[in-house]
Order: sequence, then structure tokens, then C-alpha cells
Amino acid sequence: MIDQYRFSRAKDEVIFHYQIKDNIGQLKEKFIHAILKRYIEFDEKYHEIAIENYVADICIDKQIYEIQTQYFYKLKDKLNCFLQHYRVQIIYPMICNKNIIYLDGKRKNKRILNQPSIFWMFQELYGIKPYLKHPHFSLRIVQMNVEEYRQSSVQYASVRVDAIPTELIAEYLFVSKRGYVQLLPKTLPFEFTTYDLAKEAKIPLSLSQMTLNVLNELEVVKRVSQKNRTYIYQINV
Repeated sequence: MIDQYRFSRAKDEVIFHYQIKDNIGQLKEKFIHAILKRYIEFDEKYHEIAIENYVADICIDKQIYEIQTQYFYKLKDKLNCFLQHYRVQIIYPMICNKNIIYLDGKRKNKRILNQPSIFWMFQELYGIKPYLKHPHFSLRIVQMNVEEYRQSSVQYASVRVDAIPTELIAEYLFVSKRGYVQLLPKTLPFEFTTYDLAKEAKIPLSLSQMTLNVLNELEVVKRVSQKNRTYIYQINV
């Protein structure tokens, strides 16, 4: 799914348009949002489209694309409106490795290597569970490396000002239950608990609990019994 040429073109256009070095921290729209908008659709006539009392990031015919970096629960009102008459795809950028650049030069720049588990998306999906089964809803995860710009702060060591995507790593598209079930480790037993998922997926127990809560809502897994107040699950696809 990754189109590196298209991504590079989108990035170059945004950086050229905004003259990045003079505008870090000054823009109303963050660079990740602006670049992904062009990556999905270059033609700006499809950007920022008013629909009833809301504005869609991108709308082409009956397809809406919404870029959301966090706080998915804030999308509930939009989803209530949009899903009545449109297909909606949520684009979720997930940051992997990043170069931290300090704008004031008071601290040494550094590189942070990180490959977050895709299971962290369930932390956000939990806030919009009722919409995930809607036939017009889909989810797209875009993993990327970034340059993160930070500024020294009196109260904190530094604060993030903005981040610029530098490279696409992977994309995942979820349009049906089968897409979600493919995330589950093949080493899971036939019947499993949140403890089993946490162990096999190498994620915290709290994230495993949230993941199975969402997957149960999606009917990707089902609760078949309970032992010592712990649910026993089976894959339901």
C-alpha cells in the first residue's frame, strides 16, 4: 500500500508552501496533518469540505477521510453525522522512530528508536467502539518516522512544537473483521485470556484488556466462559 513517491511529493509541496524553517510552531495546521492530507488527495478542492455543521478533512464524492492523531472519542459527533450518508475512513498516523531537534540549540539533538506495537491503536478505538461495526466505517494506520521539533521550557525540560514526517514505514487498512483478526498472534491457544494475549503479543496487560474489549465489540472474538473473574475468549471469525 505504501507509495513513497506520492508521500515524498506531498511532503515537498507542504514544506515548500509553508517555508518550514520560518513557520515551525506558527501554523494552525500541524505538518503531519497537512502532509497526510496531500498524500491522500493532492487536489485542494476536496480539502476542508463543510458538511452540515462540521468540516471534513477530505471529501471526494461520498468518501470522507479524517486524519486523527489522538483523542478519537472527540470524533463521535462527526461520525454520527457523516456515517448517515458517507463512507468514512479514519487515518491514524503512528510515529515510529524520530529525530528530536531543539529549535533554540540549548540541548543536543538526539535520535529515538521506537517500533510501537500496532495494538496501541486499540487505546484510541476504545473511544469510538459503537462505530467500528458500521458498514461505512474503515480505519487506516500509517506508521512513519518523523523529525520532532522541540523548544526549551521554563516549566518542563522541553515541549513539542511540531513534527514533520520523513519516511513511511507501513500502512494497514481495516475494512472488515478479518483485518482485525489477522493482528492476533498465531501462537494464541484456542481458548485464551487477556494474560495470554499480553504474553504472546508482548504488550501490557492493560492494553491486552482494552484490545479484547474492542475486539469483542467488533465480534472478532467472543467470550465463551469466565474463570476466577477472568473472561475466556475464542476467535469468532
